[in-house]
Amino acid sequence: MWSINPYPHEAADRGIPGRSSSHVRWRNVLHGRQWPTPAQTRKVHRTTFLAIAAAALVATALGARLDILDLPLLAAIIILVLGVPHGAFDAALADRRFTLDSTWRLALFILGYLMIAAAVAALWFALPAAALCAFLAYSAAHFADDWAGEVEALPRMMVGAAIVSLPSVTHPEQVAVIFGWMTRADIAETVTAGLRVVGIVAANAAIAIVVAIGLRAPRVALEIAAVLALAATVPPLTFFVLYFCLLHSVRHTFDAHERLRPSSLVSFARSALPYALAAMAGTITIGLVLFRVEPGQGVLTAVFIVLAALTVPHMLLETMLGRSPRELG
Repeated sequence: MWSINPYPHEAADRGIPGRSSSHVRWRNVLHGRQWPTPAQTRKVHRTTFLAIAAAALVATALGARLDILDLPLLAAIIILVLGVPHGAFDAALADRRFTLDSTWRLALFILGYLMIAAAVAALWFALPAAALCAFLAYSAAHFADDWAGEVEALPRMMVGAAIVSLPSVTHPEQVAVIFGWMTRADIAETVTAGLRVVGIVAANAAIAIVVAIGLRAPRVALEIAAVLALAATVPPLTFFVLYFCLLHSVRHTFDAHERLRPSSLVSFARSALPYALAAMAGTITIGLVLFRVEPGQGVLTAVFIVLAALTVPHMLLETMLGRSPRELG
């Protein structure tokens, strides 16, 4: 009986000198013919993040200066390239959920998304104190979902609150400086002082949660402990870059991949690329035009305000999509 090899080029590759099995395997992954399982990707990602976190903690303990507060443009570029794009899959996710099968439906979704973001951005200029407090609150809720399906809702909310507030306990001056870029100095100092109180309570609760889940889920507990240790010891901006770009963004990208089930990594990237590029270009333009400060500081300020604005429609869409793949097992 004749059999048809669905991947004839793979068989051919095996006979080409210099083409290792790992080369073939990675090309299959790129083109969607051989995916790692969700459990495998999560395990590799968690292990990788723990290794990076350990390196940062050891370097800090040895006296290395990991502070990038004086390099705001570098921080902004890293966040734009590695952090912001995970939300660029929202149009593809909305299409999967609501069938945006025509140009006008897609345009209507994008318009509604941007109108919500614009309303949030306008709040920063009208009521900056309220906007900053709201941003911190819904960021805590959003970050808590990094452990959806692994930690119960209330405990992970405390972890999210600790992630947002703990840097203000150990590095209040730097936190106040960053907040001062986004709002007035007096508001920044007041919010930082209030956040320190929240941080003390939330950090103690989060530590108790780590201990409680340590026996049944040691790797999850170790990851949360690593994030808390980074939040407490590494300079705030460096911590945000490490956590937001290397844990939060990557994890939500994996979730988007599981929801979309793309035919290949190429098609997966294409579904987000136009929106990611538009977000980057728009953020840089806002930073250079609206904020009459040093360009790096202006762009980083714009990054945080754009993040605050886009997170609201992003979270609303996640609510409409239902439980994440991690919660569904």
